[in-house]
Amino acid sequence: MESIWRPFVKSLEFDKDAFDDLTWWVNKDRKKALKILKIIQ
Repeated sequence: MESIWRPFVKSLEFDKDAFDDLTWWVNKDRKKALKILKIIQ
């Protein structure tokens, strides 16, 4: 089933520090980082 939000999302912009934050999460809590990546996808 498609997300009800997908039709409304055109693009996703990240703060310049987003990858640094993601790197921190990967080092601190890999399981949580994977959840974050799923949300982004």
